[in-house]
Amino acid sequence: MKNSCKRPGCRFAVTSGMQCDNCKGWFHEACTDLTAAAYSRLSKSDRRWVCVTCNTDTVVMLGTIITLLTGLRDKLSKNSVNDVIMTGNKAGTHRANKKKDTDRSVIDSAVNSTSDDVLKLITILTSTVIDSLSKLGSPGERSLNETVVPKNPVGGWTHVNRSNKAQASPPKLNVPSIVRKSIDALAAQSTPKTVRPVITEPRNRKRASTSKQQDTKPRRPGKSIAVRDDSVIIMNLIDNPDLPLSLQDKNDRMLWGELIKRLELPRIEPLTVTRLTRGKDSNHLNHPRLLRVTLKNASDVEDVLLASHLLRSDGNVRILPDIPYSERNLIRNIPKESREAFFRGRNIIVQGVPENMDPAQANSDTREWKFIKHSLKLKNILTQQVMRLVKRDGDSRPRLLKITFPSSHMAAATLEAFRANRRRLPTGIHMHPDRPHDSRIKHKRKLELTIPLVDCLDHKKNV
Repeated sequence: MKNSCKRPGCRFAVTSGMQCDNCKGWFHEACTDLTAAAYSRLSKSDRRWVCVTCNTDTVVMLGTIITLLTGLRDKLSKNSVNDVIMTGNKAGTHRANKKKDTDRSVIDSAVNSTSDDVLKLITILTSTVIDSLSKLGSPGERSLNETVVPKNPVGGWTHVNRSNKAQASPPKLNVPSIVRKSIDALAAQSTPKTVRPVITEPRNRKRASTSKQQDTKPRRPGKSIAVRDDSVIIMNLIDNPDLPLSLQDKNDRMLWGELIKRLELPRIEPLTVTRLTRGKDSNHLNHPRLLRVTLKNASDVEDVLLASHLLRSDGNVRILPDIPYSERNLIRNIPKESREAFFRGRNIIVQGVPENMDPAQANSDTREWKFIKHSLKLKNILTQQVMRLVKRDGDSRPRLLKITFPSSHMAAATLEAFRANRRRLPTGIHMHPDRPHDSRIKHKRKLELTIPLVDCLDHKKNV
């Protein structure tokens, strides 16, 4: 009976197997990762076989030698150039009165002498590398990875194309070519393998959390509310849940077309119309289901949101930005004392926008705001509402324009764009956050930061 198997993780004794020619350790047939044909061929006395551990040590040693050789080559090349420059300067100083041909011959002789010394040292190091490779195994012999297809631990076969390498050529003066040939010779002899035990246990995969789990551990939002810029949510639109799915889709598209006419907008074809489901414990089971309408681009979404003010005088249908459920749930949990500050953070006040007394003042304000957005080069910013504020009697200035965004992040981005590009707007146009009257008097001519949602939630925890 032979000694125990040398493969890591295998503790059984080897009754029949193969011996490594380098470390003289014994391995089971299954522990060699060889096919049956390769095992029978390499088990012969005239064949050479090296285990995985010895292959790894060989590559590490060769990599160290190559690194030292390359560093020495670069250093010697740099020193030779410096010596040539110094020799040339000295020759030019002491032989300034001689002919140019004489100077040239002196410099050339110095270059040749320095280059000869460098080449001799490189040749010695190269021969040392080749001798170490020959001790590990001759490249001419048929080694493991030249003729063997390694076996995959799972049970399949990994086909690796290997090319036969020629005998090591005599050392040349080109060091990079010598290094490449040394690496290729070692790779042809044996490629290192990493031995990993087969893991049969399944991976732990995270299960998708339900809505109840999300309620118990709400996700901390950033300083902004995520808003979808390609869809809107419609509330209190007539719903017929008893219709088949095909007829429901057709009916919802027809209702959308009628709604666009009421908004006095050109025809906007929706990509999809979807009725959102409600839970069994919802307090709005007696109301129509919410309708999500997906449009082609963000500009159509903004046009619909800006024109939604026309619906307030006719029925209770409302059009809102499409905010994900998790974000809406966080907004509901804001305490009452912080709710007003949070919603004010989504507004900005614009001063100096001209107004007229026409019945279509809202449409005029919308056009003016779109011009301001275009001048400030605002992108990915949705506007939810544009409205005029009431002014005091006797004030001849235009009424203030309040702009509402779906999130405080969009409002803050608009203020930053105004500060950076205010010269693009006509004189007299100013923007500032929406603050209460007392705060405006106390902090006159000062811009305050909008209150993010995360601060509101932290305030609730402290209370």
